[in-house]
Amino acid sequence: MDPYSAPSAPMLRSEPPRDALPTGLSAVGIVSIVAGSLGLFGGLASIGGLLFGSAINNAFVQPGPLEAAQREMMDGLHAVTAQFMIPSLIVGMLVILISIALLVGGIGVLRRKASSKGLLRKALFATAGLELIGLVLYGLTQSQTMPITEVYMIKVMEQSNPNGAGAMLGPMKIVALIGVVMWAGWSLTKAVLCIIGARYLGKQIKRDQDSSLTTNVGTS
Repeated sequence: MDPYSAPSAPMLRSEPPRDALPTGLSAVGIVSIVAGSLGLFGGLASIGGLLFGSAINNAFVQPGPLEAAQREMMDGLHAVTAQFMIPSLIVGMLVILISIALLVGGIGVLRRKASSKGLLRKALFATAGLELIGLVLYGLTQSQTMPITEVYMIKVMEQSNPNGAGAMLGPMKIVALIGVVMWAGWSLTKAVLCIIGARYLGKQIKRDQDSSLTTNVGTS
């Protein structure tokens, strides 16, 4: 060693680069965070509507020739809401809980937490099941609310155009039916996407387990 040479700088040990997070895993994590955020807001809004919707709707009843018809419609809708209050509240609370799990799981997956894949997989399966339950509940409520709103719309049309009320009723029923079908289709699509995401996570978990097993065997 040359005593007159400048001391060399210590060698810094560089950590091996981390593997990039698979694109599919990143997509599942990001979509889960967005879905969890929207679901959390929607669940809170749903419960708030169930508890305070009656008072809010009555506040918007406008005085006039259709006031009696409006109050009659509101009373009918409130009766349907009361009939399905308990299952609707249960579904709303489950939406909040599962949305929190989607948020936590999605964030954990993006941060590479080992346990988050399993949590997110369970949350996605639960979301798919809850979508189907919500769809059934939606169908039951719509089967009772649609006749109530139909009676009100007939009175509105008779007030504005007595001779053309019957002709306008048919297209309105078709529009309402299209809305129900679109809602059902969207719910089923979300359920299918959740199942696809959960199955993908299952494959990722299996791959991680196989990789860990191989590593353990190689080091033993």
